[in-house]
Amino acid sequence: MTQPTSRRPKPQTSSKKGAADKEKNATSKRPARPSPKRKSLPNAKLEQRVIERTARLESANAQLKDLNVQLEEEIAERKPVAEQLVQHAQDLELLSGAALRLLRLDPGEDLLAFVGQQIRSWVGDAIVVVSSYDAQKNTTTLHTFFASEPETAQLVGLLGREPAGLAFEVTPKYREMMLEGALQRVDGGLYALSFEQLPVPVCRQLEATLNVQSVYAAPFAVGDDLLGTVAILSHCAGPLPRAAMVGSFLSQAAVAVERWRAERALRENQEDLGHAQRVAQIGSWRLDVRRNDLRWSDETYRMFGIPKGTPLTYETFLETVHPDDRAAVDRAWQAALRGEPYDIEHRIVVGDVVRWVRERAELEFDPQGNLRGGFGAAQDITERKEAEQQLRRATEEWERTFDNVPDLVAIIDPEHRILRANRALAQHLGVTLEQCIGQPCYTAVHGLGCPPDFCPHMLTLTDGLTHTAEVHEPRLGGDFLVSTTPLTDEHGRLIGSIHVARDITERIQTEQRIQALNQDLEQRAAELESANEELEVAVEELRIANDDLQKEIGERRRAEAALRESEHKFSVMFEKAGFAAALSRLPDGTLVNVNEPWVKVFGYPKQEAIGKTTLELNINPDAEGRARILAQLQEKGSARDVELRLRTKAGEWRTFLTNVDLVEIGGHKYILNTAQDVTARKQAEDQVTMLNQALKRRAAQLEIANQELERLATSMAKDLRAPLVSIGHVTRVILEDFGAQLPPQAVQLFDMIRANTGEMDQLTDGLLKLVEIAQHPLEKQPVDCEHLVRAVLAELQPECEGRRVEITVGPLPDCEGDPALLKQVWSHLLANALKFTRPRELARIEVGSWKPALSGVEGLEVGSSMPEGQDESSPTSNIYFVRDNGVGFAKEYADRIFRAFQRFHHAEEYEGVGLGLAVVESIVRHHGGRVWSESEVDHGATFYFTVS
Repeated sequence: MTQPTSRRPKPQTSSKKGAADKEKNATSKRPARPSPKRKSLPNAKLEQRVIERTARLESANAQLKDLNVQLEEEIAERKPVAEQLVQHAQDLELLSGAALRLLRLDPGEDLLAFVGQQIRSWVGDAIVVVSSYDAQKNTTTLHTFFASEPETAQLVGLLGREPAGLAFEVTPKYREMMLEGALQRVDGGLYALSFEQLPVPVCRQLEATLNVQSVYAAPFAVGDDLLGTVAILSHCAGPLPRAAMVGSFLSQAAVAVERWRAERALRENQEDLGHAQRVAQIGSWRLDVRRNDLRWSDETYRMFGIPKGTPLTYETFLETVHPDDRAAVDRAWQAALRGEPYDIEHRIVVGDVVRWVRERAELEFDPQGNLRGGFGAAQDITERKEAEQQLRRATEEWERTFDNVPDLVAIIDPEHRILRANRALAQHLGVTLEQCIGQPCYTAVHGLGCPPDFCPHMLTLTDGLTHTAEVHEPRLGGDFLVSTTPLTDEHGRLIGSIHVARDITERIQTEQRIQALNQDLEQRAAELESANEELEVAVEELRIANDDLQKEIGERRRAEAALRESEHKFSVMFEKAGFAAALSRLPDGTLVNVNEPWVKVFGYPKQEAIGKTTLELNINPDAEGRARILAQLQEKGSARDVELRLRTKAGEWRTFLTNVDLVEIGGHKYILNTAQDVTARKQAEDQVTMLNQALKRRAAQLEIANQELERLATSMAKDLRAPLVSIGHVTRVILEDFGAQLPPQAVQLFDMIRANTGEMDQLTDGLLKLVEIAQHPLEKQPVDCEHLVRAVLAELQPECEGRRVEITVGPLPDCEGDPALLKQVWSHLLANALKFTRPRELARIEVGSWKPALSGVEGLEVGSSMPEGQDESSPTSNIYFVRDNGVGFAKEYADRIFRAFQRFHHAEEYEGVGLGLAVVESIVRHHGGRVWSESEVDHGATFYFTVS
């Protein structure tokens, strides 16, 4: 602002002559024109304005001076407050730095010394004494002492020793203050004490010698646990500097101690848990789906043979499962994801060792049925499984022995019911083994309604002893020696008996015949006794010899009968078997018998095969293989499921699955060899193996071809871009520089060139995008589909401006996938729906999903029809869809609409190059899902897709 001048304008003076001369000169120099009239203010008015403006300026200057004075006073008042705030900020910075150092402190370091040293740095030249407290002895011990060297020397002189380690009994007042908080706190949480309240007996001397004017103390406690005290001996009588920081720092130190204690307890608990899991051979795991976090215990890593720290996935776990059990384990886990119990036993392969584990899991689901996580345990049950297998083998051996015993054997409970029976008993009764079980023995064997009087089983139940009886039973066709042996449980309680019946019919008949002969001889001897005493002696000797002979004859007959019966049964089984069987002699392997299936398979008649070995017949020319089988047979008594390639008489090589057993017939050992022709199965397995290898080679070739096509497409798209850019640039320069000189038809042609190059540029961009999607590695994670859809709709909001658009979003369950790629799927589908509903006065767009159940479609959220091509009887993933009421397209285009560069509407009506749905199809297929559509012309369209 400029100051007005105080000078007055000089009055203007002129003469008529001068004016006339000037006018004359001006007239002679330029054409004459009318001159404007000038207005001027009178001098008095001008002076008045200057005076008024000067007065206003002087008043404003006076007000400005008053404001400057007020501002200086306010600055002087605020300066102490600002300095105090700066001091507080510095204190807070010191306190936060000490807290950070405290949190980084090793629990093994001297915490009390660190606390005392830190407080000493804040309270100036005051003396800081840190003491530890012993509640049982009610003593306080000087732990650390912070003072200047002269002060320390003076204190040593007073105490007669170093202060650290000196213990004092706590005074009642001091105990009342520290443990019960009876005194009033001052200075930010510190207690102000008198010298009488201190536990040190030389307190008065401290006041005089060390010039201590005031004493402050604070308890160092963790909860109710008093660790010690901090005492501050100040040389000033006034307030202690930074006293509030001391109380805050002690609280932070208590929190650090609590954290150390909690961490130590946690480490101990974790170590105990790991030790317990190692002892029990039980591992555990925890799954958090939302955090995508799977954790295994150390024992679980050890059990499955996976190095600790290996990234954990479901595939990592499946690789450890035995190949024969993987399908069953995967089915059980998929069932658990549907809410079924997960409690299975399966094999795993750890290195070269096969082990058994039992897995149990409890999965957690939210109210919508989505998996939130779960907890599981795995136990090594290899030893139990091996024991079960040994028990099963022992049971099978017992079963074979039980069934092969020629005597009639049954196990009977206290109610006389038959619990088990061997084959001999069932054959004698003329029924099957199943028909014997559960029947009372007196009904099944004797045809009675109650036990007979001679029943030895009833006697065994009475006294718990073994009983024997000879029984004649017409239903069994003879006489039997029956014995019952008591059967007890693990507690010694009688639970039944073992009933054994031995056929003694022939022995009884022989004895009866011998008895009759003896009676006849005795009668004849009596008639001749009177005639000749010498003859009587001879007859007596003859009788004795005859008795011995009859016994020998009887025993031989019984043995021969048993042998004939056993050989008959074996012969029937041998001939009626449905597979090839051969009986050969030890040790040379000479064939003694072959059955009809063997003759048909190998083509040798019986008379030609018997008496020769398979080596001589050239059936099994592998002498070393035969030697190995014979060695295994002599060691274990049998050889099971041995696969051999044998040659028939016609020279044809065939594959057989053979079993070899050592049998005894007539007191001689023989080899029983049974063979099942598995040639067709082996050929089929070999063919499947060859087909699989060919399929792998074809897949590798296709993969290489796809990679070459992708590289070619990328190269072509990049090579096309440069000439397209050049064409576009040249046409633009021509139109800008020479457009005015070109005829309208040429300008239109250049515009067409630019439009076509722009469209080709879009096509190359789309081609590169398709290749990029195919090569993009999936980064699967849980995806919130509803959040993703609403984010896409927010981005597409400008497409809805100026239109009536009604968009319905139904429930959209989460899925596993790549969020960035799935966002492109929703973006293309929703953008298409908005584009092709432009002709509609009210555009309706529906977004929803459903999940087909085992018995059909459940929870059809939006819409009411199952898409074509979907099987309602089979479960599948969630089906997502976008439906609109737009212009639609013909049904015959449904299979072609997802191909690249396919357009079914005029470019003038709807923009685009036909790549959006191709991108959708590529992303969905990349996720292991499928996409399809339904539409009719002018009746809208619906697009469905799934994510595996």
